[in-house]
Order: sequence, then structure tokens, then C-alpha cells
Amino acid sequence: LVGGALLVAAPAMLALGWWAGAARGGGGTPTAILTGAAALPTVVVASGLAALLSGGLGLVPPVSLLPPGRPPTDSPELLVLPVLSMALPTAFFGASLLAGAVTDTLRRPHVADSRRRGHASWRIAAVDVLPFLLAPLTRVLAVSAGGLVAAATVVETLFGYPGIGSLLVSSLASRDLPVVQATAVFAAATVLAGLLLADAIAVAADPRGRRP
Repeated sequence: LVGGALLVAAPAMLALGWWAGAARGGGGTPTAILTGAAALPTVVVASGLAALLSGGLGLVPPVSLLPPGRPPTDSPELLVLPVLSMALPTAFFGASLLAGAVTDTLRRPHVADSRRRGHASWRIAAVDVLPFLLAPLTRVLAVSAGGLVAAATVVETLFGYPGIGSLLVSSLASRDLPVVQATAVFAAATVLAGLLLADAIAVAADPRGRRP
């Protein structure tokens, strides 16, 4: 669920962050909208999605009970509600953080020079801006991955999905300290690995580091 949520949240985070960062010259309304949306509790987002996609439209089942002995990939429709419930708040939160990086990058001299040369908007975004956003995006995703482990406890309980979140809840209830510690270490290791990767990307994307 965490991996699926990150795959959905990453492009949404980048698109929303671009929208908010590019619009900052006209005011902070987009950032305020993203911050307000990110503040919604996971249980509210999950309940709203279930009411809309399952109760109203009937597109996906309301619970995510996996058949015994079968992997979740055999029933991908069971993953839609839990993944979206975790991905949307993460995308809003990450986009509000990325907006500042987008604004700063758009103000760099090389971006202004590219505009004066008449380059297309898509080329400016892909060549002149995106490389400078990879490092902050990776950092946000790394921190979000640790938070998603905690969000999974709520989502898995609501939709009946047997995952690491429900394991953590049952371990806390039974005071199974080794399992609780292992879950916490896993979340911390995920964050640290992501931050190390982000630092490596930042060094590789810095043009000053490629000078002979």
C-alpha cells in the first residue's frame, strides 16, 4: 500500500506543486488550498472516497478483504480505496512543500534566459526546471514514506486490509514489543534511505559539481 500510494502521490505532488509554485506571484491562494486539503484527517478522506467511489458510483468494493492465499495483485480493485486514501493527503502535503522550490527555480537566471530565447514551455519545464526539483521531491517522498506507515494503520483498519498497519495495531494491543520496534525501524530506515538518495541526486543535479 505504501509503495502504491507513493507511485500515485509522486506525479500528483509534482503537478500540484508546480501549479502552486508558478501561481505564487499572484498570491498564496493555491498554497492555502493545498495546506487545507493536507490537513484533512486520513479517516475523513477515506470515508469520503468510499462514499463516492463505492457507495455513489459503485466502481470499487467498500472493503479490501483479500482472498486467503492470494496476493493483492490478483484483485487490484481492492487496492484502489486504500491507496487513494493514503496518496491524496500525501500529494497535497508534499505539493505545499514543493511549491517554494518551484518558485525559486522559476526565478533562476537560466530559466529567464531560456524564456528570452523563445524556448517552448514544455522544454523549459523538462530541461531547465525539473532537474532542480528531483532532490526536494525525493526528500519529500522519503519523509512521506515514513508517515504513510502510520497512515496505513488507519486505512487498513477501515477497509479490512491485512498489512503492516494492522500488524502494528495488533502488536500494540498485545504488547508485542519486538514487532513494534521492527515496524518503527523499518519506517525510519525508509526515511533515511530516501534522504541519502535525495542528497545523491542533489549533488548529481548541481552543475557546479560537474565542472572539470
